[in-house]
Amino acid sequence: MAGNIIIAGNLENKNLISEYASKKIKGINISLANSKDQIMDMIKRNDIHVCVIDTDTINEESYHFLEEAIREADSRNILMIVCSKNSDEEYISKILTMGVYDYFIKPFNKIELKTVLPLKIKNGIKLMKRQKHINYLSYHDELTDLYNRRFFDEEIKRLDTKRQLPISVIFADINNFKNVNDLYGHEIGDEVLKQMALMLKKACREEDIIARWGGDEFIVLLPQTGEKQIKAICKIIDDYCRLNCKKLLGTNLALGYSTKENSIQEIMEIIKNAEEWMYLHKIIEKSKSLAKIY
Repeated sequence: MAGNIIIAGNLENKNLISEYASKKIKGINISLANSKDQIMDMIKRNDIHVCVIDTDTINEESYHFLEEAIREADSRNILMIVCSKNSDEEYISKILTMGVYDYFIKPFNKIELKTVLPLKIKNGIKLMKRQKHINYLSYHDELTDLYNRRFFDEEIKRLDTKRQLPISVIFADINNFKNVNDLYGHEIGDEVLKQMALMLKKACREEDIIARWGGDEFIVLLPQTGEKQIKAICKIIDDYCRLNCKKLLGTNLALGYSTKENSIQEIMEIIKNAEEWMYLHKIIEKSKSLAKIY
């Protein structure tokens, strides 16, 4: 069972917790943090499942830091386990109310250190892996591994700001996709969808938001991207389609794009414009295909 955890605090206790956790949990990856800054930096990584903080200090400063670390961990779906000398019931209640997964009062007894704490870490990893997977599926299209429409709608609200101008949108639809499904079956059609998704990922930049809009339609949100850049990206997409014509079984992408240049323009109008241009290009492509037949 692979899992990533942080252990922070007293050096001797860190090493002991790490030793027993390694014995109980197969494939675990342990990072030892030596300072408050290092703890926060590690928590902000996206691949952490559980954080164990072992603290000997009981004062207002340590409590405020612990509160900050718990909030940050909670926002990133990381389970927090706290080990402390503080046995005050009110203090423990506050810590647990903040969202801490479990609280151990030091000094540890042998059973806690060798068995209970490692098993708590193991269960926490399982729980967080399941939660992260659920979160992933809620924002991703399972077939293509692109973002889904729900995530795209949320990102539009977040990125539709003056600072991100110009913002461009590409709308894409697969030409001749129905023919592929009719001739080869839906399993082969799904493979074409996956190939199209891969090509869009290759053509676009890391910061661009690529989503499956539905069926055989895709949409790309490109912050801080003007018309010149978007034309270049569309050309790359067209080139990929031509180079992979056989793999795509003769399909390609009808593309439409539009750019929001100023704050007065509505982003939904930009999306609508991109979609309309895409449909126009789709009609032109269909006309070309019919002209070849006749």
